[in-house]
Amino acid sequence: MVKTNKIHYYIDLDGVLANHDGQAQEYKVKMALQPNHDSGINYDISDYKDGFFRTMKPMPDVHLFQDYLKGIDKDRVHILSAVPKRRTSALSVFDEKKEWVKEYFPFIKSSNINICFREHKALFASIHPHSILIDDNKNNINEWRAAGGIGILHLNALQSIKKAMAVHEVLWDKI
Repeated sequence: MVKTNKIHYYIDLDGVLANHDGQAQEYKVKMALQPNHDSGINYDISDYKDGFFRTMKPMPDVHLFQDYLKGIDKDRVHILSAVPKRRTSALSVFDEKKEWVKEYFPFIKSSNINICFREHKALFASIHPHSILIDDNKNNINEWRAAGGIGILHLNALQSIKKAMAVHEVLWDKI
């Protein structure tokens, strides 16, 4: 009997695959640090213009994720990205982010591109047993783990991929 990979991989977009901080600098929407803010950066989302998310540049090491994720069953690869709670521009953040993914990760199924409010990300941890979230937000990782998922705090693509591969090795014989 041939074993198949049963792990589902959820990858954050902003700060993991796409350079949100670089885009925020270009659009001049960075705000002063707020107490208890996870990344040390806050953004004035009312100043996000149409195209902000669609035109984000890929992270410099995005090719590592492209190569790694191509080797995983397409049903098990998901994008899980947050949307700002308020938005003044006409074009939907959902559409912009989905278009970005389709350009840089065309092998990811449209039905596996999940855009939600940040506080709802952890709900996805219970959809599939053995789900990994790779995210650069510590709060998201902690909430994902509390919901029963496996969280990997993203610092760079190589480290995140190595950690995901290590989890895969540990779980392989158990699932």
